[in-house]
Amino acid sequence: MPEPPVPLFESAHDKRRPAQEIALENTYFYDVLGLRSNPAKAVPDYLVTQLEFLAALRYTGEQTGEEATAVSMLRAESDFIKRHLLNWIPMATSKLGKTGAPGFPVLMQLLAAFLRRRHDG
Repeated sequence: MPEPPVPLFESAHDKRRPAQEIALENTYFYDVLGLRSNPAKAVPDYLVTQLEFLAALRYTGEQTGEEATAVSMLRAESDFIKRHLLNWIPMATSKLGKTGAPGFPVLMQLLAAFLRRRHDG
């Protein structure tokens, strides 16, 4: 079966750790909010799952009335972006740029720039 030239999974790009370890660490982050990915539909280190978790962190932080919870959510967001999304998205972006695929490299570049700004800001 053909595979995409640039899979959108963290474990496809981070070869320093076993895929199971990466998935488990993502799952631990999701536990912060009591979230679980449905293994029949997505895996923990898939881009869409990671972005959904990031959105949930942001929403929780913005909706809370407690300053400590808001600060905690911002800290978790920054840590998650650094440890997971920025861990592999720049590599995937570079690989995707070499494929000649129309449109997608630009979208990944924008995503990587947004995540760097979120992490640094």
